[in-house]
Amino acid sequence: ISFFSNAITLHPSETLAYKNRSYIYKTQDDKDSFLDDISKIITLEPNNIEFLQQRFFLYYEMKKWDRALLDVDKIISSEEGKHPLHYCLRSVCNNHLGNKNEACLDLDEAYRISSNDIDTKIVMDLWLKLGCR
Repeated sequence: ISFFSNAITLHPSETLAYKNRSYIYKTQDDKDSFLDDISKIITLEPNNIEFLQQRFFLYYEMKKWDRALLDVDKIISSEEGKHPLHYCLRSVCNNHLGNKNEACLDLDEAYRISSNDIDTKIVMDLWLKLGCR
């Protein structure tokens, strides 16, 4: 960790040392430090979908639904983010935040763009669980 911390001190606008240090924090289950580093990466590379997804899943795991929703919104607004799973995950966040209508609309979109039986089954299971259909 100290090696990467020194590299960050010398080159604070370069993301490689943050990325490497964040992986160490993740393996050590140091969620706060992991969150700090991936948030810095996202600040430096706002279109980095990989780290937006990692931060989203961390917020999701921590049940910080409002923050998770902000990240999954950014993911979905990107070209590579148009995937049924992202819409399903956003529907879960919206449901936890009391936005059932938005949750159901996300599931409708996930179903519309699903391209295989696995995606369709996930969507249908969520529809039933949330009472959308």
